[in-house]
Amino acid sequence: MTLKEELERIFDDSIEEKTQQAFIKCLFSSYKGAHDECFKKFAHEEAHDLLPFYRWIQLRSELKGLEGRFEKIETFHEPNGPAPSYHIIINTERVILTVSSVQAPGALPRPAIYRTEMANKHQLSFDFMKSDEDSRKVYAILLHGVKRDDKKQPAFAEVGFPAKGFEYYIHRIDLFKKFDVLVKTLSSRPEEIAKPALREPVLEVTKKLIGER
Repeated sequence: MTLKEELERIFDDSIEEKTQQAFIKCLFSSYKGAHDECFKKFAHEEAHDLLPFYRWIQLRSELKGLEGRFEKIETFHEPNGPAPSYHIIINTERVILTVSSVQAPGALPRPAIYRTEMANKHQLSFDFMKSDEDSRKVYAILLHGVKRDDKKQPAFAEVGFPAKGFEYYIHRIDLFKKFDVLVKTLSSRPEEIAKPALREPVLEVTKKLIGER
């Protein structure tokens, strides 16, 4: 078994297909919901500037709501090192997953201490065939990005396994290709998106994080 095949096996064993599909549904739901909410409540200029942040908070809230709905996963937030903000972690027995938006498939997120530390900690050797440490975790990132011609929809979703040092990916899984029928359905009939239950209204979460202006 090759390294890439082993990474895909570990990912599929740790995060079942219906959970992976839920990631995609969360992306479509949060992209559309954030866009509609921003341009409904604010003038174009303010909505344009708020949208990326609001989309991230919406997505974070929806992904956090997956805990308890699917087996094998737990979700929680941690601070971005010394930065006054947080990132979401989706944790399983073998995989620890964070989430980042990027400009294009295969792109690395902007530098962050916590991402580099996770890559260094969990991607030290990848010598799976010789290791008996079956409980060792693998670090991965759920990568996503917006369509340039339709900001209500994501353009892609990938799972990337960064190498030690966080300079490149050892392997990437294209979730849009893997679940192409679901993606086509959500793209053509966005009203069929099953919106996950949120733990807190997104507007209230946003107010807590950025404060009343």
